[in-house]
Formats: sequence, structure tokens, C-alpha cells
Amino acid sequence: MTKKSGPDTRIKVLFFVSLYLVALAQGYKPCIQAFGADQFDGKHPEQSKAKSSFFNWWLCGICIGSTAAHLILHYIQDNINWALGFGIPCLAMILGLTLFLLGSRIYFFPVKRASSSQEEYQEDLLLNARQRSQDYRFLENVSPAADDYSTVSDKTEVPKNVLRLFPIWITCLTYTVAYAQAATLFTKQATALDKSIGLSFNIPAATLRTFVPLTIMLCIPIYDRIFIPVARTITKNPQV
Repeated sequence: MTKKSGPDTRIKVLFFVSLYLVALAQGYKPCIQAFGADQFDGKHPEQSKAKSSFFNWWLCGICIGSTAAHLILHYIQDNINWALGFGIPCLAMILGLTLFLLGSRIYFFPVKRASSSQEEYQEDLLLNARQRSQDYRFLENVSPAADDYSTVSDKTEVPKNVLRLFPIWITCLTYTVAYAQAATLFTKQATALDKSIGLSFNIPAATLRTFVPLTIMLCIPIYDRIFIPVARTITKNPQV
């Protein structure tokens, strides 16, 4: 009985380098959201509304690409060729990067401030950590150092706004936990299902993840065109 040899060292190196490149390439996701938001002037009422819709339709675009990948690429990888299945998204990324760079001359680049908001609220919170607080009133006693770009009101509002975001961050944990199941548990469950259609066609297990982006794509128009206008009417806040 012959002993099977493992993969070549060069293949192992290429494999792990590719994995690290995938992890490194994910860094564009939070950057592209912030960059897209910078293209809108929040002080302008119409652009403020457009910024709110931008995030909704940006997510819808991601779901469209995800749906196409689950329906087409998984079938190609399972039934035709793995190299072709990975080559298609590689070409799509090159095309997307090219289109992005072609528009670099028309993008809006906001002027950066002298220091970040993170440094501002960290300084204020450290100065007031031992003081009792009720509804963030302790932040009114902050005495920030004078500089050329901020006022006392600005300095106290920054940590207030950050603290008000904590309930939203905690709520997002529920969404993140549920969304993470699609890539792991759902796919594992799909391997135990009878996915055959007809006599010869068999649906890849990972294709069942399509139901997640399809649900999001169905809900986004309802949220953007019905829920948001109603919420703005009730709250009288155009930035909802």
C-alpha cells in the first residue's frame, strides 16, 4: 500500500498567502462606507436624505452581488472548475477597482481636522471618569484645552453623542450573531438536505445562503420607501 504524499510546499505557501490576502482585502469594507458617506453634505437637507438612502442601496448592491455569486459561482465551483469559479470574482474585482479609480477626479474629499474625534472624547471621558453622572450632565463640566478649531460646546457634544451610540451598538450584536449563522451553520445544515431537482441537477449546499440576501433585497425598498418617510413624518426629523 503506497503512502499518499501531501501537497507540495510551494502549494502550501501559495494557499496560506492567499488566505492572508483575503483577510487583508476585507479592510476596504468599512472604508468604502465612510468614503461613500463623505460624498454627501450632511448640512444640505436633500443630500442628508440621499446619504440615508445611500447606505440602504449600497447594502442592496452587495446583496445583488452575493445572490449572483451564490447562484452561479457555487455551481461552477462544484460542477465545472474551481479555478474558473475563483477567476470570475477576481476579474470582477479588477473591473470594480478600475471603475472606482476612473472616477477619482470627481470624488469629494473633505478637509481633515487637526485631531480626531476619538482623541477628543477620550480626553474628556478620562477627565470625568470619577464624577457621578446623570443623563451625561457631568460632561458639561469639561474644560477642554483651547485650540483653533473647536469650542467648549463641540468638545462636550462629542462624548455625549458617542455614549448615546452604545444602545445601538449593543442592538447590532443580535444582527451580527444571526447573520454569521448563514456562512457556517446554515451551510452545514444544507449538506444534510436532499437538494436534488429532477434526475440530475443538484443544488450546491452553499447556494442555500441565497435566501439571506434575497430577504434583505425584499425588505430594503419597503424600509427606504415606506418606513423611513413615515418615520420622518412622525418625528419631524429629516435626518432619520
